[in-house]
Amino acid sequence: METINGRAVNATATLRDQLETLSVCDRWPVRIHVLFLMSILVLVLYGYYVLLCLVSTMENVIMTGVLFLAIQLAFGLLGSRWWYRGGTVVRQKLRLIDASTLRGWKRIETKIVASDVGRIFERIQVLLDSNESLPDDLSDLGWFIVVVYSVIATFAAVLRDISAGLCLSVVAVHGAVWVALFVRSYLTTPTSERSESTAHLEYVILSRLNSVSKGAGTCRPVMLAVWRRKKNTSVLSDFAVRVYARDDDGEALLEYSTGLSKDRKECLCILKGADEGQLGSVISSTGISRWTLVASGEESIAVCRGGSRILLCDPSSWTPALSEVDAVSQELTRTVSAILEKLGANCSCHS
Repeated sequence: METINGRAVNATATLRDQLETLSVCDRWPVRIHVLFLMSILVLVLYGYYVLLCLVSTMENVIMTGVLFLAIQLAFGLLGSRWWYRGGTVVRQKLRLIDASTLRGWKRIETKIVASDVGRIFERIQVLLDSNESLPDDLSDLGWFIVVVYSVIATFAAVLRDISAGLCLSVVAVHGAVWVALFVRSYLTTPTSERSESTAHLEYVILSRLNSVSKGAGTCRPVMLAVWRRKKNTSVLSDFAVRVYARDDDGEALLEYSTGLSKDRKECLCILKGADEGQLGSVISSTGISRWTLVASGEESIAVCRGGSRILLCDPSSWTPALSEVDAVSQELTRTVSAILEKLGANCSCHS
């Protein structure tokens, strides 16, 4: 059991409450970068305005018009290109939330059944789809507006003297185009999270949970979804299975954690009757070379799996090979069954 501020936390809540307030994307890096870029934009536009006003003081009308047009095209087109790329860069800063970084958030557990895993990942996919990119962009239109307005403003400057109002209008139009291209680029940059990856992750999690339940045999397995919650925001942290002796509502015999956040590994924690020597023999007898004793204490022993990990905050880890998924699931069933047998639990494994 985890602790917050030195106190054990094992709160329960309904699954619906967590799904309604679920958040999956960390937008703070995006917001900070946008604020930084907007401050740069203000400075650039002010310098752009001052430069155009300085050009307006020249006496040669033809040279003034040529230089006025050249500055507009240079600033307008280069700025459009730069801000379009800026939207792409900022989009790439959009990350999935890593629950291990949420300090001071309350740990909440909800009892679930296998079908609820599908509901959870369906909600995750809906939230990911809300961040999906749009199919088209307006970069060509933005550059067209820059060129056309620059030409119009230059003709106006030649026919009539360049005024501060004309310079301000050029800066305003070009600035609006830059912002529009930035926003559009942000919206049209594709993300790496795809429905196929989410479906594969759902399959992996279900395979793990069902394997532990199968290894529990006639003992009583309880599936859990683990969340972090603060105010009206919930973040999925992990999935777990606790195994209780039959007709025993007391302390669980063992707990399996999928280790989906960076601060937790995929582990089997033996909570009752743990003996390090017995568990060492279990690991040797079942041939599960990737599982090792990594922590021990007076009341519990953790057996954690090494190798590649699956993290909710890293979509590239969501699609392990099916052969690997099946191999780990078989290991889990054998290990849980063997551990319960060593603990003396009367839990015959299902065939």
